[in-house]
Amino acid sequence: MLNTKMLKKYSRLYLARKKLKEKYNELTTELGKMESSLIQHMITEEIDKFNFKGGITVSIKQLIWPKCLVKNEVGKNDNKAIINALKSGGLDYMVDEGYSVQTLASYLREMDASNEALPESFKGIIEPNPVKSLVVKKLS
Repeated sequence: MLNTKMLKKYSRLYLARKKLKEKYNELTTELGKMESSLIQHMITEEIDKFNFKGGITVSIKQLIWPKCLVKNEVGKNDNKAIINALKSGGLDYMVDEGYSVQTLASYLREMDASNEALPESFKGIIEPNPVKSLVVKKLS
């Protein structure tokens, strides 16, 4: 017999999580709109840290990330150029051959939808792994 009590609790928790994610996205957008102007203002005022009553401190943190200066034919970062630069610079250990799980999953879904057989090279290595999950929707 279906445990409706647990199913009802699951649906309430699912909807609560969805609401929290929406609120999180709203807050992230609002913070993003303020951050660069506040950073610029703090730099202009030569303030690297500001303390509020109650123990809240706001400071500027800087992280350095790579920026690709070369774009490919569709305007995206030219990963081949990056890989070549790393290898030429003796940094081969940073280069890792990989694949996109999302793209492979999409391919497997297309193959399943069209009832096509998987390539022979997949045998014993890759197979579809259907994962089921509950979806909760609330009618407004």
